[in-house]
Amino acid sequence: MKGRKNKSSPANMYSARLDNDLQYLRKHLDKLWEFASDASGRLHDLEVHADLMQRLVVALALEKIGTNLHELRRLIRQAEKEAIADSEVFQLEELFKMPPRKPSHNKLSKKKRRKG
Repeated sequence: MKGRKNKSSPANMYSARLDNDLQYLRKHLDKLWEFASDASGRLHDLEVHADLMQRLVVALALEKIGTNLHELRRLIRQAEKEAIADSEVFQLEELFKMPPRKPSHNKLSKKKRRKG
């Protein structure tokens, strides 16, 4: 009888541990789905906000500042290209875990460091 209990005991312990691990994973999976749905909602809100801001900027540029439509389109394309380039640099930095680039446009501070 004792030999039989010992054989089933490790199986029961394994089964109980497996059940506990599955419950733990289900609990965390539910939390991850909750976070994902919250993030999706926030992303949608940001998209709506960005669209409204874009419309506001276009309306201000055309009506109040008097920007030419052709000039406004050129500025928008230029801003899009710069944003894409910045995001690509950011993605590469994250990929290779490089420190962020320091601005290179501040030449005056470089000259002071060399003299000092």
